[in-house]
Amino acid sequence: MQDQHFLESEWCAKVAAAVQTQPGDVILEIGAGRGELTQFLLPLGRVIAIESDPSLFAELRDLAGRRGADVRLGNALHFLRRIRFSIIAANLPYAICEPLFRSLAFHHWREGVATIPRRFAALLGKPPYSFLYQVEELFPVPRDAFSPQPRTDSVVVRVRPRPSLLREVFLLRERRLKNALERALRGKTKREVRASLRGLPAALQDQQVSQLTPADWIAVEEWLGAPKKPADSGHLLSKQQSGENV
Repeated sequence: MQDQHFLESEWCAKVAAAVQTQPGDVILEIGAGRGELTQFLLPLGRVIAIESDPSLFAELRDLAGRRGADVRLGNALHFLRRIRFSIIAANLPYAICEPLFRSLAFHHWREGVATIPRRFAALLGKPPYSFLYQVEELFPVPRDAFSPQPRTDSVVVRVRPRPSLLREVFLLRERRLKNALERALRGKTKREVRASLRGLPAALQDQQVSQLTPADWIAVEEWLGAPKKPADSGHLLSKQQSGENV
């Protein structure tokens, strides 16, 4: 079973303990596997647990009779369009991390707690993700906490959507950059925006938003006068466990 690494029960309990719920919250669990984490999430409220592997879902389905459990078989990226949730809690299949966090930018939710590869946690601190999310590192997870062991280091993070003008631009993915900026800068007239766009290269203005590279996003951020993100901003993740300030 490719990209399936099952987290030990002790560590699943730690992930669930980090989830901060409010009355009425709906928790979305992606890549629920056999229900290792699900069983610790159910005391917190309603859980929509999604698993794409039919062989694992056969075991996950045993939790369906428990109060608050809503187990579903299928691709989580497809389900996102049809369900409402406020919290994400998951030991994410590592191959889905990047497409998932790009898709989540288009949905309304409050926060997530997830086990992800450390290299992807560092990527979340760089454009365009740094414009979309606030990320806090909670604790590392050793490789021997999984069965089978992954070949990469893992970390549990708390992620919250970050309201920003660049987030609005990112969501207008099918538009050319200059048109997306005109829409996002609603406080200015088209003439004012187009006059100020002279500071951006014409080739960049004509790029489709979905095709922008991290370097392009940094150029747009600098044009807007926002503080520049460091080139290697993995250290921006808060070290809650060590008490390190950032």
